[in-house]
Amino acid sequence: MTEGIYEELVTQLVTQKINSIGDINFYINRSKLDKEEASSVLSKHLAHTIKNALNIIKGENQIEL
Repeated sequence: MTEGIYEELVTQLVTQKINSIGDINFYINRSKLDKEEASSVLSKHLAHTIKNALNIIKGENQIEL
């Protein structure tokens, strides 16, 4: 499967952000992932991020997604 323009732009943006942070402030571990592993890692990260966001707003009566 080849990357489309959207995926390429997202990849470039993420790379620019990581490079702008620099190694002084954070330890950044980079490694290659195969396609099956990448989808698992991304979905776990998104699930964790969404859970944290929902925990922050849990006092609200209504949640819009």
